[in-house]
Amino acid sequence: VEKATESTVSKSGFKGVYFRVVEALTLLFPVWLTLLISCALVSPQSFQWLTSEGIILAETDTLQIEIDPFSLTMGIAMLSMGMTVKFSDFGTIVTSREKLVPLILAFLMQFIVTPLIAYAIGFFVPTPTALGMFLLASCPGSQLSNVASFVAGGSLPLSIIMSLTSTIARCFAI
Repeated sequence: VEKATESTVSKSGFKGVYFRVVEALTLLFPVWLTLLISCALVSPQSFQWLTSEGIILAETDTLQIEIDPFSLTMGIAMLSMGMTVKFSDFGTIVTSREKLVPLILAFLMQFIVTPLIAYAIGFFVPTPTALGMFLLASCPGSQLSNVASFVAGGSLPLSIIMSLTSTIARCFAI
């Protein structure tokens, strides 16, 4: 019986095909982005379905089945990225001094520097805009940062840990 190696597993089977397709789509991300932006500029109504409002799939007197297209697409993106990360990747970030320093710096930047910059810009824009900017700057981190890190080839585990720590800290900071 031949023992499956990591290279044979990655080249065959559903997971291998999936990763090859995702890699090709990721490499073409600027093309997809340009095409989608062009379509949205030409025909904005074609993207109205991608909202956080639920679409009713089925409805009875006692049951309503609803789907949120935005959450569904974000869920697919998060699952795809999560499949590329190993649990051991997170341990190396927490135990590695060279990776822990960027985590701490990013945390401080998110909660101190970003709100200060928004506050400074707030003097030059209308009051409602300044208030919105300051509130957004005070609530750092998002799933989009993980997507951007994945597409740019950055450290996805570091990005996930940064999002996690800022999300937990946000509960106590605001």
